[in-house]
Amino acid sequence: MRKKEIFIFILVFLFLSLVGIIILDIEIEMKESTNYSTYNNGKNGTRVLYRLAKEMGFKVGRYEKSARFLPDGVTMVAISPRINIINGSLERKYLLDWIERGNTLILIGSKELLIGNNYKILEGQEEYAKVFSYFGDNRMYNMGNGKVIYLDNYRRYTNDSIKNLDPGVAFIHALQVSSNEMILFNEFYHGLGREMPLLDVIGFTGRIILAQLMLAIIIYIFIKSRRFGKPAVVYKIIKREENENLYALSNIYMKAKANSMVLEIVYEKFKNELAGFLGYKGREINYDEVFNEAQKNPLFKGMNIKELAGNCEQYIKNNINDKRKMESLYIKLEEIRRVIRR
Repeated sequence: MRKKEIFIFILVFLFLSLVGIIILDIEIEMKESTNYSTYNNGKNGTRVLYRLAKEMGFKVGRYEKSARFLPDGVTMVAISPRINIINGSLERKYLLDWIERGNTLILIGSKELLIGNNYKILEGQEEYAKVFSYFGDNRMYNMGNGKVIYLDNYRRYTNDSIKNLDPGVAFIHALQVSSNEMILFNEFYHGLGREMPLLDVIGFTGRIILAQLMLAIIIYIFIKSRRFGKPAVVYKIIKREENENLYALSNIYMKAKANSMVLEIVYEKFKNELAGFLGYKGREINYDEVFNEAQKNPLFKGMNIKELAGNCEQYIKNNINDKRKMESLYIKLEEIRRVIRR
């Protein structure tokens, strides 16, 4: 039965691993096939910009969450963002707040002149400066303490088109003007990533509370599963010999009140095992001598065998009816028996 359970466990583990690999493979394939994504190595991908920024000495990364969670002190690059995502009311609010706090957005958008109609973040922004005029209708808007650098015609910045050099030069100039060492390429605006990650929503304090709750649950489950005298349960009852014996003793005590007799049986078995372990044979064994010899043996150091034997004999002789004391004596006898069985 044990082999069957191990086999089932291995099958479940392999199945879950296979599912995880398939899901990961699908996710990677989706990222690599998304147009204007920095994961994409194809003609319509923009991985070349990611590599270019890295080669120029900037610290680069990808960002796959809402603007609500953007860190400060970074420049974010958004290449041909999906209009329905970047123009969402909440997303627009969080993005504008982030820019006005002193951060920079490099927005590589369409070539149409109606910029404010296409990207609501720039709606009503009449004042701007022409930048990198040698290549395209590129603009810089000051917004609060931050700025938006707008580069027109995102099709010029793909892996296939940027070999013309001019768009690459304009992009590097934009990074330099942004004055931030850390550059994040936004993939959330391509439909990748998650809008509201749970750990980000609950914040640092919430994570600590969640970790404490999980730890408390684990400890509670561990304590409940390790109650002394009760067998552990995994797929079936796993019998631990000493616990099963004590559990049986407890039942006998509850039903027959005969614990002194039970202890006597266990004690006699203990004496025989100890005598045999120390090399005493025959019917006429002087157990006082056995206990004295055991007391000197370093294997039983600190176990006070003579005192334990005296307590057991007194309990049996006086027919004491004390469950806790009987269990205490039994546990000590079992500790010595475990040393003998090694």
